[in-house]
Amino acid sequence: MRALRAFFPAVLFFAAANGAGAADMCGPAGAAALIASDPVNFRDAYYDFDVRARAFIGAFDPEDAARLEGEMRAERYGFLHEGAEDLLARLAVLLPMSTGEGEKSPAAFLEEQLYAGEVWDQSDDPKEIQRTAFARELLAVAPDAGRKAGQFVVHLDMARSLLAAHAADEESETDRGALVQLAPALEKSYKEGFRPVVKEAVFASRPARLDARLAARIEAMCEARRAEGQ
Repeated sequence: MRALRAFFPAVLFFAAANGAGAADMCGPAGAAALIASDPVNFRDAYYDFDVRARAFIGAFDPEDAARLEGEMRAERYGFLHEGAEDLLARLAVLLPMSTGEGEKSPAAFLEEQLYAGEVWDQSDDPKEIQRTAFARELLAVAPDAGRKAGQFVVHLDMARSLLAAHAADEESETDRGALVQLAPALEKSYKEGFRPVVKEAVFASRPARLDARLAARIEAMCEARRAEGQ
C-alpha cells in the first residue's frame, strides 16, 4: 500500500490547475492567443490521469477491504477514498469541472452535460475554456462518446461517495453491496469507455491536430458569445 500511495497524494490541486488572467478569446488575436497565454497540455494530462486511474482500479478491491478489521479496515477505505478524490481532481485538468447552478457537485454537473451531449461555455478562465473546447471535441469522437465518458464519471463519483461512508464507518448494508458491484463496473467503464474516447480526442490527427481543432472550437464559442451579445 505504501508504494501505491505515491499515486494518490492527499493534497489536491484543482486550484493550481487553473491559471489566472486570460487573453480575450474574442479579441483581435482570438483563440490562438488564448491558448498560448495559458496552455493546457492535454497529452500530459491524459498520460497522468491514465497511470493513476489504472493504479486506483488495481487497488480498488472492496471485498478485500471488508475482510479487514478496526483501524486497518478504516485506513484501507480511507486510502481508496483519497484515491478517488485525487482522480476527480486530476479529471479537472482534462475536462471542465465548473459548478453550475444549484447544489450539484462539479462531477455531477459534468456528468449531466456529457450525457446530454452538450458541454456549456460558462467560464472566462483560459484553461477552463480550453477544457470546454476539449470536452466538445471528445463528444465528436463518436455518437455515444458522451455516454461512455459520462458513465465513468458517474462510477468514479459514486466510488468517492461510497468510500467516504465506508471510511467513516457509516455505510449501510446497501452501501456495502453497491461498492462491491461498483468495482468491476468502474474498471469496465474506464477501459472500454472513457479511456479510448479521451485517447482518441487527444491523439487523433484528422482532420487536424488537437491544437487546431481546439482553436476552431473556441472560435465557435466566441461566435456564439457574440450572437448572444456577451
